[in-house]
Amino acid sequence: MIIQSKVVAQQYQPLSVSSGFNADVVANGVGTPLSSSTAGIDASNWALLSNDYQQTAGGTTYPNAISSNGLITSMNDANLTFQLNSLSANNSLRLGTQNQSGTLVFSNPEAALSVAVLVTSGDGSSTVSGVITFTDNTTQIFTGLSIPDWYNSTALPTVLWNMGRINRNTAAVQNPANNPRLYQLDIAIDGSNYGKSIQSLEFTKTSSGGVANILAVTASLLGNCPPPISLSAINGTPTSADFVWSSLGSETQWEIIIQAEGAPAPGSGVSGVSVNQMSYYANFLLPNTGYDVYVRAVCSGTEYSIWSGPFNYYTPVANDTCSSPTTIPVNSGSDCAQVAPGAFLGATVSPEPNYCGAINTGDIWFDFTATANTHIISLSNFAGAPLPIVLTVYEGNDCNSLTQVFCSSVNYITATGLTIGETYYIRASINDTNTTHTTTFDICVSTPDISGSNNSLECLIDTINSDFETPSFPSGGTGWYNHNQIQGWRTTASDEVIEMWNNFQGVTAYSGDQFIELNANEASGVYQDFDTPVSTVFNFGFAHRGRLGTDSCGLYAGPPGGPYTLIFTATTGNSDWQYYTGTYTVPNGQTQTRFIFEAISAAGGITVGNFLDAVTFTANNGILSDNPMTLDCDQDSASLILAAGVGTWVAHSDNPSSTTIDDVNSNTPLITGFAAPGIYRYDWTTLYCSSTLEINFSGNTVPAPEAEDVTYCLGQTAVPLQATALAGYVLNWYDVSDGGTALNSAPIPDTSLPG
Repeated sequence: MIIQSKVVAQQYQPLSVSSGFNADVVANGVGTPLSSSTAGIDASNWALLSNDYQQTAGGTTYPNAISSNGLITSMNDANLTFQLNSLSANNSLRLGTQNQSGTLVFSNPEAALSVAVLVTSGDGSSTVSGVITFTDNTTQIFTGLSIPDWYNSTALPTVLWNMGRINRNTAAVQNPANNPRLYQLDIAIDGSNYGKSIQSLEFTKTSSGGVANILAVTASLLGNCPPPISLSAINGTPTSADFVWSSLGSETQWEIIIQAEGAPAPGSGVSGVSVNQMSYYANFLLPNTGYDVYVRAVCSGTEYSIWSGPFNYYTPVANDTCSSPTTIPVNSGSDCAQVAPGAFLGATVSPEPNYCGAINTGDIWFDFTATANTHIISLSNFAGAPLPIVLTVYEGNDCNSLTQVFCSSVNYITATGLTIGETYYIRASINDTNTTHTTTFDICVSTPDISGSNNSLECLIDTINSDFETPSFPSGGTGWYNHNQIQGWRTTASDEVIEMWNNFQGVTAYSGDQFIELNANEASGVYQDFDTPVSTVFNFGFAHRGRLGTDSCGLYAGPPGGPYTLIFTATTGNSDWQYYTGTYTVPNGQTQTRFIFEAISAAGGITVGNFLDAVTFTANNGILSDNPMTLDCDQDSASLILAAGVGTWVAHSDNPSSTTIDDVNSNTPLITGFAAPGIYRYDWTTLYCSSTLEINFSGNTVPAPEAEDVTYCLGQTAVPLQATALAGYVLNWYDVSDGGTALNSAPIPDTSLPG
């Protein structure tokens, strides 16, 4: 019986270095080590030596040392050899100082699957990064590769050991068991570069310690059965995709494997699905799921290329495009009883313009139908990578005519001025260059209870998550959250962590269940930003408490990025909470204001203590003028109206008659056109606040003059009509019942006709 095995033959080719070595680290021939080498592997001047080295003619030789021809065969793979440069010339790219670099240029460029680099490091391990340059002048970068110390390490495959070393100063020779060591450092070539010949390798030592030595390079060739290249996916849907690739050889058959992301790579003995064209349609995929795809060439019944891959592919989410949004149920109250899930795996960048945020590496779409003029849009229940999410809200009839109306980078939007019954689109995008889009969340549309009265003196300006109740976690513990997973609040801490407490160590919240401790891991600030019209006066309040003793924190205000002004200092012991209040007037021209809390001192150290809770910022965004107002019959317009904040005027639909508002966004509008008497109402709606102005228009309420009926016979001579004018009024006669022009005198009845 003949058993056919799947052969993946590996072919190697040492690359000849035409330039780039800067040190001779091998003592060879006859003479002192100082005369036959220029540097040691390490800073103590210990060098390698060859098997033909003798200090004097006829002296001791070292048969275990490096072969005088410079050829080294790997002790782990007999097919893998390295060719050192002449032992009588520079034969190492020696990098002893941090950020020192050098480039090895090859006289025999080869296309390769990978390169094996013969390396070692003196005085401890070292780290290198670098650039592979191909003959077409394209490049590939590698970073953070560690080279072990030349003694005792197993971090990389050992190519050669037990070959001894010599001190260039004293000529002392050491040959300890299994040391020193030369290692194999593999650098994989990207699949997109498989067909390109390698022209040079540049190395830079990025570590401060160690002396890196790059001694030789061998290419792992494509061979007679090269692997496929340029593996990609096209025509992707949530459940299918076409996987396509290109060939470097003449094969007409391939195998493909599609497996779960992160599963072990297939070995040479593992078979895939056989195909006879350079594409494969997979219609069995799951939405929002990651896959690793591998393809190999079948060159004969027994000869196969290595597996090319993994090509990491995520199926698109179902709501990857504006035309297929996920509909969010609208909650009739402020609680998020109903939510819609969101996930970014497989999300692509949509072509629709005008998104918020500086970066977009993937977005997903939602929609909802407004049931009120104001809705809250919020994100919660985050999982996966804590990446920053930007929300953009649009209005428009379809995806080709969208108008951006709201933006938020704090997982929360108060959407005001909505039209009941209109559908709005929400685009959630990743505002980060990180492409590990494992972030998931829930999105909620709720309906707030808007405060409203004729003269609203304090209107809450969207202090988001003022009690720190989201995200919620069990009582008796602490929660350490990346601020991208919190509604409203952000921190200046470099680790982006905000520390929350829930009845931990016997400390209960001032309000609700949760509160925060300033400075989770480092001295930093916790802040929230507000859109602020000029002349706005904020009232603020917050609860403060020490932790291990008396703590002090400051509340600062200013434009985002500063400069900030200290507007309040709170100093409190640890026996109980204390609530503080104050005011802050926004300077002219400061269109956005940041309120930021920072620790000033703490009994346990600056990063321990300073509890905060119940933080509110309110402002007078209501109606400042007389309310209600009264207009007499000789007034058909209302001026002297004054409102605070940034908002919009809307007339009630049941007003006695229509009127005209000269500027619906003005703080001092002029309303004209009053006709019918009665009470007119106008809403001034600002961010999260609505106030109603009442205007009582008396209209034409002059009492009718007193007059008596007069009777004439047909043809009788008539006299002018008479009526008694009321005191304080002028009597005018008209010949029409409505409007017309006053007559010069009282009319005389016509008695020529009966009537």
